[in-house]
Amino acid sequence: MKRDSPDGDILWIGHRGSPRHYPENSIEGYRAVLEAGGRHIETDVQLSADGIPFLCHDVELSRLIGLEENLFNLDSQTICELPLAYPERFGTRFENIRFSPLASLAILLQAYPDATAFIEIKEESAAQYGVEAVTEAVLTIMDPVAHQCVFLSFDPDVVQHLGKVSKTATGWVIPEWNDENRDLAETLNPQWLFCNRKRLPIANRDVWQGDWNWVLYTINEMGEGEKLCERGFRYLETDRILDILRGQS
Repeated sequence: MKRDSPDGDILWIGHRGSPRHYPENSIEGYRAVLEAGGRHIETDVQLSADGIPFLCHDVELSRLIGLEENLFNLDSQTICELPLAYPERFGTRFENIRFSPLASLAILLQAYPDATAFIEIKEESAAQYGVEAVTEAVLTIMDPVAHQCVFLSFDPDVVQHLGKVSKTATGWVIPEWNDENRDLAETLNPQWLFCNRKRLPIANRDVWQGDWNWVLYTINEMGEGEKLCERGFRYLETDRILDILRGQS
């Protein structure tokens, strides 16, 4: 396993921004993380019916807006008018927050040149619109800040295509821990591998060796993060990044 750095500090990544404090994938949440001193954020990207990338995880929007809507049936103007309130968690607290196009993240990153964004291109959009169209839309918008980005996906075809058409860093989210996917990781040869912490082998000797950095998700307890860091895993995604940055356990 490649060890990220000898200094042993955890590098916390704001998973979908700061979903314990703001609606997930909201530009307000990302701004709060960066203003608090965080320098690693993760976001999801889906495309609208007219091909505009938005910061969004779900295609079915009921969890996010409290209404039965499908993102692929909505154009960008309509999506921009939807309240990203996340009512099941926040009630009406954030009813004035709206969905953000990916372009808004590019603008935000320009104000924080030392920040890194891990941008996950969702496999649903790749299946709906095609790998080439989705990756082109995302890369075009993020080109001014591409050096601050890592582009990743569960879909190995997306990762492979990114490696062919762009010199930016790529990542693959491992769907399952097995020999077939280990071989696929070696073929894709991304700079980053993302893994659900529950899929991680108990012994370090069983962790795939390669010239990549590991990111584990989602770790919300400091004690668990410290144990993983002792094993050499420093990049950890969390829903509690604002609590961590504020020194709250």
